[in-house]
Amino acid sequence: MKKIIISLFLPFSMFAQNTVCFSVEPNPINGIAFSGFTKYIDVLDCFFIVAENSISDEKVLHAAAVAAELLDNNEDGIIDDPQTADGISDEWEPYNAILLENIDILMYALITDPEYKLPLLAPDGNYCPNSSSFHEIQHNKKLIKK
Repeated sequence: MKKIIISLFLPFSMFAQNTVCFSVEPNPINGIAFSGFTKYIDVLDCFFIVAENSISDEKVLHAAAVAAELLDNNEDGIIDDPQTADGISDEWEPYNAILLENIDILMYALITDPEYKLPLLAPDGNYCPNSSSFHEIQHNKKLIKK
């Protein structure tokens, strides 16, 4: 009987509204790494969540609420474990090439060495190579297979 009640309740709970005490603000962070993110939420002064304009405010607010609940389980507005919060805020410091070069010389040398051909741009989900080179590569692959 419990399974029936849960399965009847579950579809309705998916459409329930969350109560969230955060607000989505314009992204105040400067820098090329954050330039594509227009939405910003500071989560309990521990870390922030940013999102592109295409992400709905509801989803950004939900992510912030989940993060806040993990940091403040009793929901009194105070982070339950300040030591954990300090560790998170230190760990999530945004990196840039200058900071990385100053902090980790060996890693910087590795990722910028052209011998290793490591990608320097993160995938963004768009893929459309130059059509003439793409067709030429595909044609050459067919010739090699024969």
